[in-house]
Amino acid sequence: METIEEVETTTRRGRTFPTTAPETVEDTKTKKQPPYNVLLHDDNQHTWAFVIGMLRELFGMSYDLAYKHTHEVHYVGVSIVFTTTMEHAELKRDQIRSKGMAATIEPAV
Repeated sequence: METIEEVETTTRRGRTFPTTAPETVEDTKTKKQPPYNVLLHDDNQHTWAFVIGMLRELFGMSYDLAYKHTHEVHYVGVSIVFTTTMEHAELKRDQIRSKGMAATIEPAV
């Protein structure tokens, strides 16, 4: 915290008064955390219905969006299902793994 020392004054009836209060300048810059992707991997063990249900439960996705990600996982092998901070990405990865599916995280580009 830095205080600016110069204070404007006014003289009235022989007395000097400050016209403005000293300003306080604070450095309030905050750094943003870098984003991370949560990747869901195909495992050929779970049904489409299971994967869609899991995505809807863990991420609150609509049926159509969950279906799109399930389609991509099945035919491409992987889908980025979520992008967030590293800590939140680790949580979501662990939640997916607790359902028996393969998931990883990576820095988003």
